[in-house]
Amino acid sequence: MLMGFNLLAVYFKLRLKQRLNSAERFILLTILGIGAFHMFFWEGEARYVYLILPFLLFGAGTGIQQTIKQTIPQRVVQHQRIWQLGFGVLCILLMLGGTWQSRGLLQPQSQLTPQIMQNKTYGTIQLAQNKTVTQGFTLQQTANQVIWQNKTGQPSNQLQVTLENVGTKQKWHLSQNKAATAWQLHQKMHPGQYRLRILNRGGKTIKLTLLKSHHYHAIPQMQSLQSDPWQQQYLVLTVGWQQMQPVLSRIGLVVLDLVLLGGSLVSFKWYLRSTC
Repeated sequence: MLMGFNLLAVYFKLRLKQRLNSAERFILLTILGIGAFHMFFWEGEARYVYLILPFLLFGAGTGIQQTIKQTIPQRVVQHQRIWQLGFGVLCILLMLGGTWQSRGLLQPQSQLTPQIMQNKTYGTIQLAQNKTVTQGFTLQQTANQVIWQNKTGQPSNQLQVTLENVGTKQKWHLSQNKAATAWQLHQKMHPGQYRLRILNRGGKTIKLTLLKSHHYHAIPQMQSLQSDPWQQQYLVLTVGWQQMQPVLSRIGLVVLDLVLLGGSLVSFKWYLRSTC
């Protein structure tokens, strides 16, 4: 939405043949420069959006303003009571829709809070017959779920995956999903040191997906598979706390309805005052 309204701002500027002022030029050059640098010369990551987020908000505001001016008749824009009435009707519709959907919102749903999360894949390693690979990690908070994924698309029913608590020497076996691409364990785990061990007990070599990072430790909680400080490697692993809870509590739903109802009443009051 932000990028769309930024494009609309530029479109209307070009359509109306309006010259960009110094601030608008600086913002556009910053967005294009930072975006082009990360996309073509470095890497594209979601966290880099924060660098240009203030400029995107400013440009989107300009795009919204230009869209209203160019697409909505001025006689509609000048009548505030129409907007106030529309806002009140929207609040009531949202309140009715939320109340109607409250049964689904209040039902317990599975939610996972990751403590360790590595879900990117940049590269693979070869795991030969009867060979193992061990991924160590440090769990700083209590967790009850471990998921290891092998995203190569290669069937790997011959892999045996176990998790070991380094301190207590307790071991668990991870169960495999039907697609043979992920192994998971539902077991309460206390903070400490753990090792995920993958054994190839089949008769052929298996490819395992990895995250490879150069020159920096990408995931501090996980130990690199290599000792080379210039080449860090990690398995695709997620460790977290999974619980069943509703999206909204009953109190939260009541508060939401009261806020929407209050907005409706205020907008209707404005509407009545403007029509008198």
